[in-house]
Amino acid sequence: MDQALRLYGRVVRSTCIIAGWALMAISVATCIEIITRKFFGFTFKGLDEIGGNMLAGISALGFAYALTTRAHMRVTILFGYIASSLQAILNVVAFLTLSAMAVFCAWRGVFEFLDSFGSGKRSNTPLQALHLANDPAFIEFFTALGKRMETEGPREDSGKIGYGFRLCFGREPTEPEKRRLLAYLESQRKADEKTAWASIARVLMNLDEFVTRE
Repeated sequence: MDQALRLYGRVVRSTCIIAGWALMAISVATCIEIITRKFFGFTFKGLDEIGGNMLAGISALGFAYALTTRAHMRVTILFGYIASSLQAILNVVAFLTLSAMAVFCAWRGVFEFLDSFGSGKRSNTPLQALHLANDPAFIEFFTALGKRMETEGPREDSGKIGYGFRLCFGREPTEPEKRRLLAYLESQRKADEKTAWASIARVLMNLDEFVTRE
């Protein structure tokens, strides 16, 4: 039994060291990405999602390691001045609360993963919206869509917006959606008549209904 525990301790310690280096690597990669994105327009695709998942996994590992090494007690200034029976009670409380947190994180993580993997749940990263709004390929996409709406749709503006909705979502726009887009179209025409419909297409292609597969 002692030999198995010693082996387990070495494995866990080695895993924790590797996890620490992984956190250092993702931190360095994030700093590099910030610099390259600002000055060179280059970005590592999906680095924020990778970093978030890595942090979640390593945090769970850290909880487990703290429990196995009994490292959950850190504020011990007054610990030596209280009765041993109360020390034991506080140890049990700390152990149980940390265990409950670890179980809760694992439970939420598993169900979140299954939900996201099974249904294509939406991403909450802001980089996705920035990419869809500013990537050169997507600029060509919504420019082409705007041209189709302007040239292939009905004569009236509301009909063109309805045509864009059918192309993008397979449905007609609601009255509030139509009113807001018509108002936005007029504001864009005042700024630049030539790109007004491309701006409408840009809005449609950045809606969650267009981006996310439910």
